[in-house]
Amino acid sequence: MSERALRLVLVALAVGAVAAPVAGQSDGLTISATTDSVEPGGGVVVTFETTNTGDDPTAAIVNVTARPAWSVANHSDAGGLWRDSGEWLFQTIDAGETATPALRLSVPADASGEYTVAATVTDGDSTASTETTIQVAESAGGGALADVPLTTLGLAVAVLGVIVLLWVLFVEGR
Repeated sequence: MSERALRLVLVALAVGAVAAPVAGQSDGLTISATTDSVEPGGGVVVTFETTNTGDDPTAAIVNVTARPAWSVANHSDAGGLWRDSGEWLFQTIDAGETATPALRLSVPADASGEYTVAATVTDGDSTASTETTIQVAESAGGGALADVPLTTLGLAVAVLGVIVLLWVLFVEGR
């Protein structure tokens, strides 16, 4: 075999060795996030469905990269280890399996509008990302008067009417 042919064979073997998957690496990961609408002062759960689409088990990190600055009331770890920095560490997600960690966030009473929650999952080889929107619904009430019973409101208007009538009769009538 010529020296040139030998070099080509060695290069081909080296490239093949680098490209071959190593046990424990993943061919890929997917992640999706879901949540519900919530009223101000309530709690909302954000679920992160993380699937190992590869042929081998893999370690993974699910990292919540953006969320409102609300307090975390609770978290479901789905076999992972939660870190207060906003991530779960998974020692192993088997091929074809799904881990579903979740956060329960406490929504402030003065919150309204839309809030984005984003996350990534990585195994060091591949990374996937997702985001979802929390819709904080307007409060069902209509302001301060909405909490006052109608009978109380009617009584207050009637008393005010009587006071105005008496004012007109006695003070203006002089």
